Amino acid sequence: MGESTPEGQRSIAERLDWLIREVYPGQRDIERKIAQLSQEYEAKHPGVPTITHQTVANIRSGKSTNPGINAVRALANAFGVKVSYFLDDQPAASPTDEPATMAQPVAPTLDQRLNLLFEVVHPKGRDAFTNNEVAEVIAERGGKVTAEEIKALREGTWDPSDYEGFGALADFFRVPVTYFTDGEAAIKIAAGLNRLSALKAFGVRTIVMRLVNEIDPEALEAVVPLMERLARTERRQRM
Repeated sequence: MGESTPEGQRSIAERLDWLIREVYPGQRDIERKIAQLSQEYEAKHPGVPTITHQTVANIRSGKSTNPGINAVRALANAFGVKVSYFLDDQPAASPTDEPATMAQPVAPTLDQRLNLLFEVVHPKGRDAFTNNEVAEVIAERGGKVTAEEIKALREGTWDPSDYEGFGALADFFRVPVTYFTDGEAAIKIAAGLNRLSALKAFGVRTIVMRLVNEIDPEALEAVVPLMERLARTERRQRM
């Protein structure tokens, strides 16, 4: 990794792709790999921003050309490079071994908050909910959230400050509505969700013990419904 990136590759997406080619050539499902690295970094440095695989995919595909400082910090932390590698106006230099600057906790963007919920909350025995599935369940409950609105929120192309659908989305994913409307609450709840995601592989009992000991009480209260859902799923699978 001692060479500079090719001249002219200045967009965040191009710099990210160069890093991927250098560090993880041929890696399958690289977006999830980067999200996992981000969560592992946050587990060691609680409160720093993380990134979801969907946000990584949006950056790489060009859907998100200005992903925000939180996403950039999370990418830098995941690869162990300086934030300036992604942000400098000059042609991107080769990443150094210098670790990324420790950032103060910053509220995740709206698309990051929603994508994190999709990543953590899964139906039994399959991958994440689709936008259509979430919209259909909300409609059955009398809510008014369309699949197109969910898609725009997840891709970061729509960032409403006052959206009546936040309550319905919060109810579906069983988190407080303040997760969508309050930055400070979002930081705490996202930290709990990230830890929950990282610990799922260790079993529900381990998750509960780690969460009780390590997570802020407000964040713990927010993720308890998700923990209960996991526990019910585990009991059904054992029957």
